[in-house]
Amino acid sequence: MKYIILIFTILGMLFAAEIELIDGTVVSGEIIETKENSYIVKTSYIDDNIEIDKTKVINVSFPTRSQVIPSQKSKSTINPVAQTSIIQAGSDLRSFTRQYYAGFIMQVVGLFLMLTDDEDNKMAEVGYLTLVSGSLMQLLSFSKAGKAGRNLEIAGKYLEVEE
Repeated sequence: MKYIILIFTILGMLFAAEIELIDGTVVSGEIIETKENSYIVKTSYIDDNIEIDKTKVINVSFPTRSQVIPSQKSKSTINPVAQTSIIQAGSDLRSFTRQYYAGFIMQVVGLFLMLTDDEDNKMAEVGYLTLVSGSLMQLLSFSKAGKAGRNLEIAGKYLEVEE
């Protein structure tokens, strides 16, 4: 049981983002969608997703990565559709990376559990399920990379039109 808790703790750290609001509130959770004017966040403490207005955000950080996304839009002449597509592609690529490495960590933990099995084979069963889950997580992560590629293609088409 303690290994399962460890797995979920590691996974929670990989997907967590902290969104700091103007009023000092910090919302922790996974950013599941980035819209033009808001973030959609899934938290562990509220069942429904939260929509946060970007104008009320100071910054978004990923504590495990020391990466910050500025909340203020730069004043550029880039096409808004292209800009949104590029931002979404970046978000998708970050999501791909987190999901891929979380799957890898699950595979390593699963293999460890299988190798340290005791006589009743319960740890081997948990290890096998963890390893298979990690493999599936890695496989599914590639859909995020494909989505990022499609968003970059859309951005490229809009940028070609402007030239």
